[in-house]
Amino acid sequence: MSEKMPVTDLLNESFTFGLRRFFTVLRCLFVPYLILIVGLCIVAVGLLDFDAISRLENNDMPEPESFEDVMGIINSVFRGTWQSALAVFFVAATVLSLPLYGGIASIFRLVGLGEEPGGWFNLRLDGPMWRTFFSWLIIGILQNLFFGIGLAVAYGMNPDMFAFFADLEALEDDPTPLFGLLGSLFFAWFIFLLLSMFVFTKLAPFPAASACENRLMLVNSWSRTSGHFWTILGGYIMLVLALTFANMAFQILTSVLQGVFTAVSAMGGEAMVGIMVAFVTLVILVASLAFTVFTTGVQMAFPAVIYRRLWR
Repeated sequence: MSEKMPVTDLLNESFTFGLRRFFTVLRCLFVPYLILIVGLCIVAVGLLDFDAISRLENNDMPEPESFEDVMGIINSVFRGTWQSALAVFFVAATVLSLPLYGGIASIFRLVGLGEEPGGWFNLRLDGPMWRTFFSWLIIGILQNLFFGIGLAVAYGMNPDMFAFFADLEALEDDPTPLFGLLGSLFFAWFIFLLLSMFVFTKLAPFPAASACENRLMLVNSWSRTSGHFWTILGGYIMLVLALTFANMAFQILTSVLQGVFTAVSAMGGEAMVGIMVAFVTLVILVASLAFTVFTTGVQMAFPAVIYRRLWR
């Protein structure tokens, strides 16, 4: 029988990992994030037509009079069509994110197997990386499927939910169809939420288990979590609440510090204000990055802790 998993133990291990292995998480994710950000910036520069953007900013293009004119302006911003630009950007983002999945796999294997990532920086493109990538891909496909189911049910209950698009000007006189659409979309989101909570709670250790084992652990994860559904769901709810409150406290703290430094620097003249604003901005940026690394470590540790307790 699987080991019992008190919610407090899951949360304690996850937050402890985020604190104690802060620099390990940073080593695993720094270079992959750098590759992703720099790579996407280069791709974006290659896709955009800056001459067209400059003409648009200078109002050198004719005013759009129809939907086709608007799409023509949007297309002119890119070197090709907006559809091709979106496709290229999506493919580039997928390829450039592969090292990031390798970093996440290293975190999973550290928590689940005790495997220390070597080197100053971690960059892996091996089996665990691919299994982590495909596990998240499956999760993404399931999310879209669940939202599609929600939309289908909502549409079945309200077949006219999209009817107002045929006559947008009529909304000025009667906004009721818009409210009907919003209500149907909320109902679709509610169905999506219920399906996601059930399925992804059952599949909570799926990405971590796939990174630590030698195959995708979809069915195995579903069966291993039997008897632990409410523990895992409660743990996720408390994890989200804890991270939400931590983020709120962090935002309040940075706002207070920014206000205090601004008030103090105002006493030293205009030059001092500029220096202090730059200093405070830098401090807040570094603190925000550190907070992001910490919360990422906590979130990645949580499913890996579940995997270790159910498998190891």
